[in-house]
Amino acid sequence: MHRSRPTSRTLVCSVLMLFSMLSRGAEPDLSAVRRMVMDQEMDLHRNGPEAVWTTFNRGLGLYHTLSQGRLAISGSVDDTAWEQHLNPVSVTCGGFTSPWSPQAVRSDFREIIWRGHAFDVQYVHSSEGLRQNFIVHRRPDGTGPLIVALSSQGDLLPERIADGSVAFLTSAGACAFVYRDLACWDAKGKPLTASMNVRSVNEAYEVTITVDDANAVYPVTVDPVSTTATPLILSPVNTADFGVAVATAGDLNGDGYSDIVIGAWTANLGQNSEGAAYVHYGSNTGISAVPSVVLQVDQAGALFGCSASTAGDVNGDGYSDLVVGRGLGKAKRSMYLKVPRSSTTAVPPGSARCPT
Repeated sequence: MHRSRPTSRTLVCSVLMLFSMLSRGAEPDLSAVRRMVMDQEMDLHRNGPEAVWTTFNRGLGLYHTLSQGRLAISGSVDDTAWEQHLNPVSVTCGGFTSPWSPQAVRSDFREIIWRGHAFDVQYVHSSEGLRQNFIVHRRPDGTGPLIVALSSQGDLLPERIADGSVAFLTSAGACAFVYRDLACWDAKGKPLTASMNVRSVNEAYEVTITVDDANAVYPVTVDPVSTTATPLILSPVNTADFGVAVATAGDLNGDGYSDIVIGAWTANLGQNSEGAAYVHYGSNTGISAVPSVVLQVDQAGALFGCSASTAGDVNGDGYSDLVVGRGLGKAKRSMYLKVPRSSTTAVPPGSARCPT
């Protein structure tokens, strides 16, 4: 099982950052080093001279291995390791099939694309998951809708679920990851109707994506994402009592999706035990696994983040507001109203207002 680990570049940068802090007499900011390592783990790393790339999404707990346009995903559920392969097979219209035949590859930090004769396969990695895009150059001969087929092999059983996504289940029925958020469009940006299904082929399984390409202008892009059903949100800092308070935050940024707030009341972000509150925005792919906004008070011993809750729309501006509590200090147990759409600093101690 291939697993991405921090590269030598990542480790060197981490050591240099720690050395710089120590040389200035500053206390090492281990949380900053950890964030840098997590960020660089998200990059695509080429393994040796072979055309194999790996990446790790710590927030989702998923490892990815990419080669010749093929995808291997691995992780664990209930302490049981699993690995699943999702490999492009072909694009089809009616009885006419164009098989996958990779010819060239081009990569960037978090994006890689394999060029093929009939279609390209592109991967784009983000905190929400790994997008596996199929760019079909031209319509295969034949009638009927366009069908993209992928073989599914490994430890998991693919199953189409009620919302149209494909869930990959362990033998015990636990969901390891989900193939979802399907979007398709043509060369002019026109959205195309599409659906995912699972079919049995020669005692194996294929995931198929059927696209209504009537009147579509090619090339056509087929764009699903592989992600976990529920992101694993890890503490950005060590020994911070991360999760002492967890609450819905309402829709703080007005995008139509609910957000959450997580308190870490003993976090050291420049001040000892000042505490922090981490806001994670929601989206059409679920809650972000990395914090969207970090709130802090820059006051030692404040224990900011001991409690948190949505406050509703306090000032009537159409955005939800946030209440975060502090435990000790000059303004003991005072509350802070926040609208963290642009600011990343908490309200000054003793005040109660809604900055924008």
